Amino acid sequence: MNRFLSFADSRMSAALERLGRQAEALDFFDEITLFTEHDLSAEFTSRMGRYLTPSCRGFGYWSWKPWVIHHVLQEMEEGDRILYLDAGCHINANGTERFREYVNMLDRDSRGMLVFTNGQPEYKWTKGDIFRHFGVSQEDGHITHTQ
Repeated sequence: MNRFLSFADSRMSAALERLGRQAEALDFFDEITLFTEHDLSAEFTSRMGRYLTPSCRGFGYWSWKPWVIHHVLQEMEEGDRILYLDAGCHINANGTERFREYVNMLDRDSRGMLVFTNGQPEYKWTKGDIFRHFGVSQEDGHITHTQ
């Protein structure tokens, strides 16, 4: 089964709906799941609720991202594929052939993964307390690695 997944809070609902339509038009996915903040579990929102606000970068520092991906992974079976895209992304309707090439690359990868870098260094997108928690100092080369 080929699954598509995205998330947006209410401010980005138009982008989320557009991306869902683009995923559907690709005629590849068996299941399209579009999460909003209203789909997050009570346990998650209880724990992270103070951050899940429009004023908080990434609607809670993107803390919802592992939750939504894990939620779908729990439903998957061996051989299923998942594509996660942020709601601000677009699916190029003219790129179907290249998309199929990516699927073939995914199928050939020994880890079953296909990932891309955004070229941005970790320190620009990772909160400092995360680095401190894992004992990563500013002198450590890991903070300048690209995501």
